[in-house]
Amino acid sequence: MSVITTRIYDTPQNAKGAVTKLKSSHFADDQIALVSAEGKAPDAVVAAITAFGVPKSNAKAYAEAVGRGASFVAVRPAFGKAGTAAQILNSFSPTDGDDLVVADEDGGSLFEVSGGPKAKLLDDPHPVSNYFKWPLLSDERLGLSKKFGWSLLSGDSFPASKLFGWKLLSDEATPASKQFGWKLLSDDPTPLSSKYNWKLLINEPTWLSSKFGWSVLSK
Repeated sequence: MSVITTRIYDTPQNAKGAVTKLKSSHFADDQIALVSAEGKAPDAVVAAITAFGVPKSNAKAYAEAVGRGASFVAVRPAFGKAGTAAQILNSFSPTDGDDLVVADEDGGSLFEVSGGPKAKLLDDPHPVSNYFKWPLLSDERLGLSKKFGWSLLSGDSFPASKLFGWKLLSDEATPASKQFGWKLLSDDPTPLSSKYNWKLLINEPTWLSSKFGWSVLSK
């Protein structure tokens, strides 16, 4: 699939200016189409537009505008250049236009984006599946599970615990403390101080000042 950016211009000068700007911005000749009436029959205008890959349903609408004196410009940009193409085309005051995503093989349009980010989808609810001939849904409701022999739901309420021999709930209220010999609660109200022989409170009310010989209050 590829993108075709199309614009309609009221004057041939604006259309030609857009084409000139595209070429100076390194868009190749075969990526650009410019169609104006210039004595062409309506069918010839439609043919010229569809020859660029635009779906016929869109081409007919563009051809009607061209028949009234407008000019049609289309660009099939390389990947990543669609935004640049649209910016250049829009800088020359188009009156209408679309950004089409088309199938490369037959030009059939999958999506059409007009006047903003909202997309009109085809009447086909699943065009991609039909385009690539993919089954939309399998008749087998659980095809993958059945193919690999997986059970959708296990009859065992705790399969992982059972598989690895884990107890779901331990009868021991404090299993980790018991395993590592830790006391859950110490009888000593200041265990860290006792362990490192720290005094929790000292009799000296200004021990830091006393240690460094500082006066707490000056005489």
